[in-house]
Amino acid sequence: MKRYQDREKGLLRKALEGVLPNDVLYRKKSPYPKTHHPKYTEMVATLCEQMLEDGDAPVHEFLDRTVLTELVRTRAKKVDTPFFGQLMTGPQLLAYIWQMNEWMKLHNVKIK
Repeated sequence: MKRYQDREKGLLRKALEGVLPNDVLYRKKSPYPKTHHPKYTEMVATLCEQMLEDGDAPVHEFLDRTVLTELVRTRAKKVDTPFFGQLMTGPQLLAYIWQMNEWMKLHNVKIK
């Protein structure tokens, strides 16, 4: 179903024929956008700096604090290999770590 007529989203495209213009319906799939704006990186890094200062942050139970501190200090600029998907590199890795920590706090997750 995902590859109907050997096309990504083929079944969905077929179902919407006559509803959407063909130039929209059959345009090439584009990857999920990533944020390139430097302010995004700074905001995420600031959140991670606050997380590092929190001695009770759940993330400290399973991530090396020295490595994490260096990632935040450098704004993860050395991360050039996507860790998830096609475009998720440094800033997105920091955001993911922060979000994971927030989720663990919200759900009171304890690592033993």
